Amino acid sequence: MGTNTDLLKGLIWRILNHPEGFAGEVVVAENVQPIGVNDFARTPANAEDQDQSVADVVAVFAGLGHPVSTFNWTTLNAAALAGGEMGTGPASCEYAQGNAADAYVLLDDPNVDARNVYSYPKFTTAQGRRLSMRHGLWDGTTYRSERLCLINLPVLKRHGMAGATAAWKNFVGFISCRGFDSEDNARFSSWDEMHGYFWGYQGLGPADYGLIGRQLALVRAPDLNIIDAVWVATIDNFSSPSAVRLDTILASRDPFAADWYATEYLLRPVVPDSPSDSSLARPGTFRAASMVNQKAAKALWQGSYPFVDFVADHGEDAVLPAERDQMNAYLGRVATMPPAVNAILLEEGTA
Repeated sequence: MGTNTDLLKGLIWRILNHPEGFAGEVVVAENVQPIGVNDFARTPANAEDQDQSVADVVAVFAGLGHPVSTFNWTTLNAAALAGGEMGTGPASCEYAQGNAADAYVLLDDPNVDARNVYSYPKFTTAQGRRLSMRHGLWDGTTYRSERLCLINLPVLKRHGMAGATAAWKNFVGFISCRGFDSEDNARFSSWDEMHGYFWGYQGLGPADYGLIGRQLALVRAPDLNIIDAVWVATIDNFSSPSAVRLDTILASRDPFAADWYATEYLLRPVVPDSPSDSSLARPGTFRAASMVNQKAAKALWQGSYPFVDFVADHGEDAVLPAERDQMNAYLGRVATMPPAVNAILLEEGTA
């Protein structure tokens, strides 16, 4: 169950018709694990017309002359380039060092046994722009970080290992996490240990490492997170036979705030079993995984930390006002306002 393609179509339309104008390029990108079809043309799609794939949406805009394209980051896994240790400057395989190849850049963390734990894509778009997803748009002389806007667009669903998929969990698709078994083994020793690096799965990996939170702090955080809750999958993370239509979208610049609200007030009420396991606001699987990454992001953030800071050792099955009051969540098309946070209900038809 991928992101709703009707929602994707509406988002692209809004970007192209920005009130202040738009002179850039829209690239729809993903890096999916090789569990299923790595294809933007895959159907049935999550849409009113289930034959409307991501590729169909992009083709319509491109056919009208708009600069809209796709890029499958999954294809870059095989071309991954070791670029040295995580540092402030460009890696040895970056554009600034004369390397124009499309690839995942792999960076070491000298503080742990595993190497090449950090990663990010660099690639040339259909319009010929060279993008480093860490440093920004390469203009041939310098990087323009402010010219690169990253929008994270996950579909909300139950997840068998993490408890839920929402904003921060969707960021696994930013990382070169799998590609080939040999790459897995070289970087993380095993599939389970790889997820241990992500969020401490089953106690594997370095304790409380939080690779996704580290990536948010050290590589790039999304400029905007939009959670698709038009249809919400309630059983598992791959091919859930059960989905509930909520006709809701939620947006925040803070991935952890977006997840807190979405999992507590949208996902948890419709999950048939162990609802707290899928809520970030209550103790359970998803909160534990989220805490690892939120604390890692805060510990490594340069400057004023901009995201919600969760209360440690929260053991009561209740929502904490101390967390709720830190965040803003923006909702669209919800019939009844859920209780709690500083939420703004967007009128029908607004962005």
